[in-house]
Amino acid sequence: MEEIEKLKGTIKVAEKVSFGRGGIPPDNLLLDEKFREVMVGCLLGDGYIYIPKDYRNGYYGEHAGNIEYLKWKVKLLSKWLRVRLYTYNIKSKFPQGGEKVTLQGFLSTNASQSLTYLRKIWYPNGKKIPESELRYLNSLGLAIWFCDDGSHYDEITFHTNGFSFDDLYLLQDFLYKKFNIKVRIEKTHTLKINRTKAPKFINLIEVFVPGCMSYKLKPTLKRSSYMSIEHKNKISIGVKRAWQNPVIKEKFINSMRGVKKNISEEFRQKLREKAKTLVFKRWRKWKK
Repeated sequence: MEEIEKLKGTIKVAEKVSFGRGGIPPDNLLLDEKFREVMVGCLLGDGYIYIPKDYRNGYYGEHAGNIEYLKWKVKLLSKWLRVRLYTYNIKSKFPQGGEKVTLQGFLSTNASQSLTYLRKIWYPNGKKIPESELRYLNSLGLAIWFCDDGSHYDEITFHTNGFSFDDLYLLQDFLYKKFNIKVRIEKTHTLKINRTKAPKFINLIEVFVPGCMSYKLKPTLKRSSYMSIEHKNKISIGVKRAWQNPVIKEKFINSMRGVKKNISEEFRQKLREKAKTLVFKRWRKWKK
């Protein structure tokens, strides 16, 4: 497969895990509603269907950094398909020296005519959510989608940046009509469930969420939510001390848009005053 060959050319495959396929023939997978539900959840999330060059049928693939979660998906998909998991190491070098090695995973299935059909309706001209497939989406599919693309702070956010606003309106309408869950669409192409509706959504999916992803079920507070007054005061003191440092002050001024080295001293003084006002406003904001 082309995707695997690309990986082998750039990284070292450290481990392979294979699982067999269940008793349902690949060409009849579309008759199984549970398979359709799992695929809807995966394709709304991080999964994709691809057809390698010189191949006729589609493969399902997925990349992730959580290997335990990929193993859970391998076991889930192996009820219908032959699935293989590749794990590999990626080295990242830091500018100040040193490097970090992270373990990544790639999941791939065998080719199937059913996957070819799903690719045609999910990728007519780029990725699009087919309305006919959403009817298969239930709690298990929602759980997979949440584990792939969801985050849970005081609100639940789905990072649906790969879909158009038309697709998001379709999802918004579907979630309200089928599950009575109101979601709002953000300008950043994300979907959000507010804190009052979040427990209802969690109750729908929690029994299907694997243990390795259970941390997402509990809300994680953002920095602004738990920052104490004492900590804000420390930040404001730090801002004032930074402004007293002439080197930092000069760097701040020179970093402003439109500043040139050959400007007059009078104009430079005006910029200093403007920068000082800006820093003071930020300090007042943190103070509050």
